[in-house]
Amino acid sequence: MSTLSLRRAYKLPGRLLLGTATLALTSYLFYSDEGYYDFRWMGNPGNWIAFILYFVLLLAPQIGLHELALYIYPGGRRRTMLSLLWAALISLVPLYVVFR
Repeated sequence: MSTLSLRRAYKLPGRLLLGTATLALTSYLFYSDEGYYDFRWMGNPGNWIAFILYFVLLLAPQIGLHELALYIYPGGRRRTMLSLLWAALISLVPLYVVFR
């Protein structure tokens, strides 16, 4: 296997973890905020547009910080966990400022 193939294969589990964490966070936010602890919010197409927007806005910084952490920490679990924590904090600060 070439180095480029190994690098791509190594990025996939980290991105899947970031995507799963973002999906879980966004789902909880919409379950509690939009649905008032009910799943009826899923019936409104406008809520799905907002859901996708939130998901993308939370996932983009996580992937960016994951790539940045790739250069800071060349390998290991530390990179994925650090990028997940950094991105969660950086992503939630603007949401807190807007909705407080």
